[in-house]
Amino acid sequence: MARPRFSNVFGGGRHDRLEERREDAAFLAAALPHARVLLVAGEQVAVVEGAPPRALHLATSELAALAPGLAAPLESARLWLLGEHEGSVFFGAEAPDAAALAAVAAARGATVAPLKTVAALLPEGEAALLAHLRGLAAWHASSRYCGTCGAPTAATHAGHQRRCTASGCGAVLFPRTDVAVIAIVSRGDRALLVRQPGWRPQHFATIAGFLEPGEGLEGCLAREVREE
Repeated sequence: MARPRFSNVFGGGRHDRLEERREDAAFLAAALPHARVLLVAGEQVAVVEGAPPRALHLATSELAALAPGLAAPLESARLWLLGEHEGSVFFGAEAPDAAALAAVAAARGATVAPLKTVAALLPEGEAALLAHLRGLAAWHASSRYCGTCGAPTAATHAGHQRRCTASGCGAVLFPRTDVAVIAIVSRGDRALLVRQPGWRPQHFATIAGFLEPGEGLEGCLAREVREE
């Protein structure tokens, strides 16, 4: 397998997110039959081995043939527009579970792995598309009910908004954006790095963390360094 890159793999992509097309029903209907589909299942993604490895993406017709149980998202708001990349329109969906994703991957000679494990090995554009999809999937899973009135919400705006279904509420929910800091702490030619027990060998990270309410960037960084 290829060696990891040393770059911002999740933010390095430059796919056109086509935000102006998210409510264009005619465009979405015309694009879907010719689009490529990426799948995630929680943290898991499907990868085709190679140098470099590539994200497994399917034509919509392939998805329905390989896993009939996954065809339902193609006909509902569970299929989300990711944007245009290298001349193709990409949609994404979350598989029902890891076993369903593994079955689709196996049918195409691919394997399943956590996104954080393989992201640095993938082409930047594909890593960014998968990060986009993974973030949407996590947000949809945690936002099924309105935080104002408790009624169910429904996906709109090609998967980038959710709207409360209660007629007296109608609150609109947007994907979370969490403010965080990341920095390298160094002294001379030495740096303080951290790692988790489950990470692959020789995989380290600099110190990072999320801001708490009313906390400044500098205070957040000082707190995170103290915690480590």
